[in-house]
Amino acid sequence: MVYQPLIETPRTRPVNNIAENRGMVLHSYYPVMNAGQNVKAVLIGGVLLNRNFQFVDTLRDLSL
Repeated sequence: MVYQPLIETPRTRPVNNIAENRGMVLHSYYPVMNAGQNVKAVLIGGVLLNRNFQFVDTLRDLSL
């Protein structure tokens, strides 16, 4: 569970809550193959993007 107190930034909109319990995650998968090109495992990684204001603002600007 994510719990992040909200802080004001130059681009924030007014909200009624004081904290966020949701998270935005960049999640990736990569198959690990054997010599016969069969999947033997999957590497999984992720980065929690909360408080990465530049990344989040870039995504928001792309959707406008």
